[in-house]
Amino acid sequence: MPSGNKRPRTLNTFTTKQLTKHEINWEERGKQGPSRKGKPKARDFEGLEQMVLKAAQTEFQVRVCTMNAFPSDSESELWAIECWKNGCEQKGQEFTLTDVHKKLIMERHSTIRGRVKDKVALKAAVYYGFRHGTDDMTIQANKKLAEILLQEDGYVYQDVAQSTGIYAHPILQEIINEQWFDSKNADGIKYSASFHPIPDASIALVFTAVEFVICRWASGRHVKGGAFAEALFHDVYIRHLKGLEAWRTFSAKSAKSLARLKENLHDNGRLHARLPILQDDPKPNFNMTKFSLAAQAIESSDED
Repeated sequence: MPSGNKRPRTLNTFTTKQLTKHEINWEERGKQGPSRKGKPKARDFEGLEQMVLKAAQTEFQVRVCTMNAFPSDSESELWAIECWKNGCEQKGQEFTLTDVHKKLIMERHSTIRGRVKDKVALKAAVYYGFRHGTDDMTIQANKKLAEILLQEDGYVYQDVAQSTGIYAHPILQEIINEQWFDSKNADGIKYSASFHPIPDASIALVFTAVEFVICRWASGRHVKGGAFAEALFHDVYIRHLKGLEAWRTFSAKSAKSLARLKENLHDNGRLHARLPILQDDPKPNFNMTKFSLAAQAIESSDED
């Protein structure tokens, strides 16, 4: 059955059992075979099952971006189970989570990290001042710039030279806008509760990607490619999480500054998506004194 065909919205308990990608009987699914190179993909599943899988993958990616960019295997597996359950509930279906489903969900952590890294790679030269060129002057200038930026995480400051505006470099807002608020249907809008305000985990992920890209300029020329691997950059990510927490607890003013920054990052993201800023829940336009007077009037009325 082509993936575009719809199934009746009835409870569906179809399962592929616990089969490996090589053991799946794709013909039973009405397909010609698995995706190229024999690796299953979401499009290999049909109708509502595919919709559940894609919903689970999206929620999993949101968790990576807002909770932990480098989840452990056990945490990833737990998230996959929870995201699959939520996807089934969202679509009003009940599909058994198989090893293949789970793998397709869990592999999204590297996918979403790579997307953030790629967006940073396109913007870093403009935002930090790296120049493309092969002459010695350009190469030496780029090397010196990379050295300055990497010293004590200089790249996180709004003003790198003066080390002011910590965690407020404008590249952060740019990547947040493009990655999570690029449209009215973007993840930052659909999963607003996860992104309001922008979590520490999201800020740490962006700046970890920034360090990765700056390292690719350290030789004086931009070196394309490279693995944004957990083994190399998990510690950088943790360092940024600790840095954010240290700034939050440094003083009452720093805590307020960081809270305001995270709120503004979210609000500007919504504006980028052409949506209004979320308003605080309205509060009653009365004070306790007026409530007391109203209560006394009720008591007096009851006595009469």
